[in-house]
Amino acid sequence: MKRKSTWQEHLPAALFSFFLVFGYSFAKTDSWEYIFGSMKDFLASALAGILLYMVFLWGIRCLFDRLGQEEEHIPKPVNNKPLSWFLDRRPFLGAVMFLTAAWCPYLIAQYPAGMGHDAYSQLNQALGYSQMTSHHPPFHTFWIGFCVKVGRRLGSMNLGIFLYVLTQAALAVGAIACFMWWLRQRGMSWKLRLAVLLFFGFFPLFPMYAATVIKDVPYSFVYLIYVLLFLEIAKDIREEKQELWRHLTVFGGCSLLLMLLRVNGIYLAVPSAAGVLLFGKKFWKKGRKLLLKAVFLLFLPVGIFLAYQDWLLPKLGVVPGSIAMAFSIPFQQTARYARDYPEEVTEEEKAIINEVLDYDYLATLYNPNLSDPLTYMYRDPEKEELAAYFQLWFRQFLRHPGVYVEATMNNVYGMFYPGVDNTIIFFDLLEEYGYNNFEQPRALAAYRQKMAAFTEGALRFPGLHLLNNMALWVWIFLLEFFFCWKEKRWDAVVAGIPALMTILVCIAGPAIFGHPRYVFPIVLQALTLLPSSVRSERRLI
Repeated sequence: MKRKSTWQEHLPAALFSFFLVFGYSFAKTDSWEYIFGSMKDFLASALAGILLYMVFLWGIRCLFDRLGQEEEHIPKPVNNKPLSWFLDRRPFLGAVMFLTAAWCPYLIAQYPAGMGHDAYSQLNQALGYSQMTSHHPPFHTFWIGFCVKVGRRLGSMNLGIFLYVLTQAALAVGAIACFMWWLRQRGMSWKLRLAVLLFFGFFPLFPMYAATVIKDVPYSFVYLIYVLLFLEIAKDIREEKQELWRHLTVFGGCSLLLMLLRVNGIYLAVPSAAGVLLFGKKFWKKGRKLLLKAVFLLFLPVGIFLAYQDWLLPKLGVVPGSIAMAFSIPFQQTARYARDYPEEVTEEEKAIINEVLDYDYLATLYNPNLSDPLTYMYRDPEKEELAAYFQLWFRQFLRHPGVYVEATMNNVYGMFYPGVDNTIIFFDLLEEYGYNNFEQPRALAAYRQKMAAFTEGALRFPGLHLLNNMALWVWIFLLEFFFCWKEKRWDAVVAGIPALMTILVCIAGPAIFGHPRYVFPIVLQALTLLPSSVRSERRLI
């Protein structure tokens, strides 16, 4: 008997068709010209959207039916003895050994480290060459600085920054090893676990970033442990296990680390803590002390972080970072308005904008895919001047709301449209920075160039390049999320809260293009929801 499609199938189908149609237009024109340029374009786009919606609805429905019909089973053990040791008997140690060997070629090629722009800024702050600010997470800045100072004491700046890389890579390897152990405990088939391990080991994205000084790497792998604990807590609540309180304590520690490694981690920690309380509402009703204990363990890290941010950092001489990044969306909208409708901006309005941004350069510096050029010109206005700017911002929105929508979509469509290349590699130190006491060994130059060429080629190789497409992982996660909602697998639904918040943070942020690292947590989240999407026996073999 043919069943009706559910809203959990209609919604992702509609969203996917929408972003394919609009994403294509923005990829080609940096606007929605291919949709609203003419009546012919609009009708063609509408027809394409409807057809895509019907195809996606059918495909999603078939996929959900297939996954929903799978029964829980006891997975078959591995017949191969070496594989059995790595995957079943010693999944944690096996993953550590395998990843260490698989990632060594990158650690050698990038020695002492791949360096991003932010890393140099953080390093200069940590070593006292510039004022330390909370624009970049000070905890991570201190971490980099400590390692480099140790290396400098030992007579080598290279050794110091390499020490940071080793600690970062150790964190990543440990988190993945915990994940492999967890997948084993959740009863995922050995073939899927082997595929996951090979993906982490050989897909160049992970070893390259593990050898690169960049805050998103430790943040993402702490996030991985955070989500695993989230799922374990949900299981403990459901089965009323005593391990609940131990897991809640460690979960609180991970949430604190998330906030320390990225300031926007607080936007994940608070809703996630609320999600845990919501999921266990029946359990907490058994006693007020249970609820109070859970609230204490979940929200204490938030209080510690706020004290760290508002009291400790000022005591250490760390000045607050600019608030400009929080205004990425309105700044992009104002700049696009100034570019597209300059004749409608009065002298009075220009004066209001000039208190916040340099109006004369708005149109020329406007980059449809990046708000950094605008946030850098932020003039730190008084509250009254900022309030006047937002009043004007709203009035201009009422005049041309389409410009505002285009400006926002132009900045983030790459997160949802899989037809764009967002490949970035880090194999060289950035020589344009004046302060640079690091030097990559000349003896490794040829090897480094070959590894860089191999990495870029692999990330862009037809077929394989899909694994490097951040939009693909966003949609995998969303499909898992809606499927689990349809099947009432509430633990996985609630565990998806931090990923949903990550998507919202990315939309509100300055860029997606050139920064695929922002979506790393979504990649890891999609992998952690595999056992919830593919039925697996929750007991040991």
